Amino acid sequence: MAKKIIHFIRSAENLENSIGSSISIAKTLGYEIKLLMILESRHTFFYPMTSPLKTGLASYEFEMIREERMKEEEKQIREFLDQQPEVENIPAITYDIRSGATDMILIEESEKDDTAMILVNEAEEPELGFIINTYMNILEKISCPLLKVPEEFELGKIRKILYATDYKEEDIPTLSMLAEFAAPFGGEITALHITDSVDLEEKLKSHGFESSIQEKAGYHKIEFAIREDQSVVNGILEYTGKGNFDLVVLLKENRNFLKRIFTKSDSNRMLKESDIPVMIYREPAK
Repeated sequence: MAKKIIHFIRSAENLENSIGSSISIAKTLGYEIKLLMILESRHTFFYPMTSPLKTGLASYEFEMIREERMKEEEKQIREFLDQQPEVENIPAITYDIRSGATDMILIEESEKDDTAMILVNEAEEPELGFIINTYMNILEKISCPLLKVPEEFELGKIRKILYATDYKEEDIPTLSMLAEFAAPFGGEITALHITDSVDLEEKLKSHGFESSIQEKAGYHKIEFAIREDQSVVNGILEYTGKGNFDLVVLLKENRNFLKRIFTKSDSNRMLKESDIPVMIYREPAK
């Protein structure tokens, strides 16, 4: 069974700016692409001083508008794909248009055996707040990597990857899995630990972690770094800015990192200020 990239879209209008990253990854890894368009259905309608009949008619009209939009979006998607010669090198590109709760549908898709990752492009979400809420809602339950790509960013060759580590046991199998992802690109991985104090204990912990990775990951393009910063977000952004990285990777089970990164105050900064893609991995199944 071929693995798929679930490329989440809101409108066919943004396909030209957002599909490049999925195409690049699919070509390199031999994945298929599934364009998944979701029309958010969680809308509450208030009709003060109106009868149930009028409310029912308004709801009916809304459903008719939604159906018409789905037909129009499908037409645009098909026309777009027909005009893209470079997609011929990819095993398959399919599409699905659904109506429902975005987070629940993405969680459902992540649980399928043939789903390799879910890709979300900021170009699809004009309001950053919705991106954050969607991320927060699915992080606890998602069963595959979640890749956020900045607006108008095309992820080509992935040569340098930053993995944010908290020196946890869970990092070891994740780095092994990340090495399998990086190898076809010839990518180099830097395991970065951000701490508020680089002391002897941190250095010793780093040395033991490095030995475990070198023994179990079996990938020679992994190096290790420790940086001192009071803010994990600041540390990651500064390090990636100086290092010409192509991708930042975080582990969902590393709650110390995620709690400090995906708080309401810092999530805007991490998602908005990071000018490179961010991927959230889940701990590999044992």
